Amino acid sequence: MGKQYINYILTLFLMAILLLSLQSCGEFQSFLNQNRHSKLATQTAKDSTARVEHRKFLVKAAEINLDAIWIGQLAYQRSSNPRIKSLGNAAETEHSLIWHQLSDLATKKMVEIPSSPTESGEDAYVTLFTKSGVAFDIKYCEIMAENHEAAIAIYEHALRSSIDMDVKIWAKGSIVDLKKKMNESLGVHSELSMAKNTALLQ
Repeated sequence: MGKQYINYILTLFLMAILLLSLQSCGEFQSFLNQNRHSKLATQTAKDSTARVEHRKFLVKAAEINLDAIWIGQLAYQRSSNPRIKSLGNAAETEHSLIWHQLSDLATKKMVEIPSSPTESGEDAYVTLFTKSGVAFDIKYCEIMAENHEAAIAIYEHALRSSIDMDVKIWAKGSIVDLKKKMNESLGVHSELSMAKNTALLQ
């Protein structure tokens, strides 16, 4: 009787340990699941933020290029200065190519980009359209320098902040050429302004 009682107590004790172990395992598994869900939610939030950021970049970059194309066409058509006509023609050709590259990248990233100039681009076009001669040429260089400066800022921001490697690589490959074009516009602007001032003094 004594032995049976002891065995009974031991059995109850072992069952209690087993139940506690199972409960602990369940709690541990629950902890693991919660941890997994937390990490997944954090990663999902990061991915969502990244999508928003590279969408902003692609849309803004597309807008800048469309404005440059439109204004470049006007410069080629209306300027009588061979250098400005050349700059306008180059802007239309090069920015059209860039826009198509952006379009391909945007399609890959499932982002819809604009296909028409912005309101500010339309305003710049109207402002430029009202001018003629040297005033037209100087204003065109001014607009293009500002356009390229804005583009450089956007591309450099994407290079620093984007976690999407395709966006970073594309932005990095464009910055050098953008700076070159900005400096070219500033150079021609400076030359035209100096020539205009010299003519006024004579």
